[in-house]
Amino acid sequence: TRVGGSSSTSACFQESSPEGKTLCKPSFVIIGANKAGTSSLYYQLTAHPQIHPASVKELDYWCFFYENRSDDLLGYVGKFVAAGERCEAVARTGSDEAVVTGEASINYSYYPSSAKRLAETFPDTRVIYMLRDPVSRAMSAYKYHNAQICRVLRGPHKRCSSKYAVEKHLKEYQACTERWESGENPLLLSRKGMSGDHEVAEVLAQMRESGADACAFGGFSSHHNLLTRGMYAAHIRYWRHFFPQEQMLVISTEEFQNNPQTILSRVVEFVGAPPHTFDQAQLSEKWNGPDGGKGGRGAGNVCGWCSEDSNKVQRFLSRFYDAHNRNLFELIGERFGSWRQPEEPEPNQNEWVPETLSPSPDYVYARDV
Repeated sequence: TRVGGSSSTSACFQESSPEGKTLCKPSFVIIGANKAGTSSLYYQLTAHPQIHPASVKELDYWCFFYENRSDDLLGYVGKFVAAGERCEAVARTGSDEAVVTGEASINYSYYPSSAKRLAETFPDTRVIYMLRDPVSRAMSAYKYHNAQICRVLRGPHKRCSSKYAVEKHLKEYQACTERWESGENPLLLSRKGMSGDHEVAEVLAQMRESGADACAFGGFSSHHNLLTRGMYAAHIRYWRHFFPQEQMLVISTEEFQNNPQTILSRVVEFVGAPPHTFDQAQLSEKWNGPDGGKGGRGAGNVCGWCSEDSNKVQRFLSRFYDAHNRNLFELIGERFGSWRQPEEPEPNQNEWVPETLSPSPDYVYARDV
C-alpha cells in the first residue's frame, strides 16, 4: 500500500524499517547493457528533482545477493534512502506527488534469475534496457577487461589480443549451443547468479518456453564473454517472459548520445515522473561513458584492438552480429540505423576468421584469463 503518490510507479509503500523509517521499492531498474553508458543515463536521470538515486547505483541484488528472506529484502529496499525521506515528507503534507527511485545493475540483463526474482517481488517495476552497437560494445568491453590482464602480464601476450578473446568466447558459445540444441543442460560454467540445480532447471525450462537462447546468458557463458553480452534479442525475449512489453523500454546508446534531452524525456515519462528540462551543461557531462570518462577506467589504446588486426576482427563481428541484430529489430519493432552494418570480406584481402573447432576437453571455461 503506497504512502503517497497516485502513480503506479511511485516508490512509496506502507512498510518501515526496524528504525521506523519509510522504505521504498524501485520504480524502475536499468538492466544494461554492459559498456553502453548506463552510468551516464542513471546519473543524468536522477538529476530530475522527483527521481531519487539509490545509495549505490549498481546494487546487483536480484542476481548476486538475493536470498529470498524478508530481512534480506529489507536491506535492499533500505538502499533507497533519499526516496524514503521524500515519501515521509509526502505523507506529512498529503501531496499526490509520485516519488520515483530506481537502480542500474548491468548484470540483471545477463543473469536470468534476476527477471523472475524481481517480477515475483515487485511486478510493477519498469525495466529499461539501453543497447549499444554490439561491435562497439565488444570493442569497449575488450579494452576495459583485457587491458587489466595485459598489465598483469606486463606487455603484449596472445591472451591480450582481440583475436584470442573473440576466438575463445566463440568456442565457448559454440560448445554451449551444441548442448542446448541437443536438449542437454548447457551449463558449462558456475551457477553464478543461480541458487542451485533446481533454479538452473527452472531457468532452462523458462528459456525454452520463451524462445530465448540460454547460451546468451551468464552461467552458460562466462561473465565477461564479449559476444554473448551483445545478443540483446535473447535477453529481451526472456525478460518479456516476466514483464509485459509496456513495462519495458528499449533505447540505444547512440540515440542517447546524439539527443540526450529527447531520450531522457522518454525515460522520465516511462518511469512516471513529470516532464523536466535537464541542464545542458550536465547533459554534456560524460560521466562513466561507454568508454570510460568521469570516474571511469577506460583502457585506452592497448593490447590488440588498436592494432592493424583490429579492423579484421571488427569486420568479422559485424557479420557475426547481423542475424542477432535483425532478430532484435524485429522483436522491438525499431531499427537503430547508426549501428554497424555487416561488412563482407574485402577482395584480395586476407580476412581473419576464427577457428571454429570445439574446445578441447581441458578447455578452461570458468576463467576469463
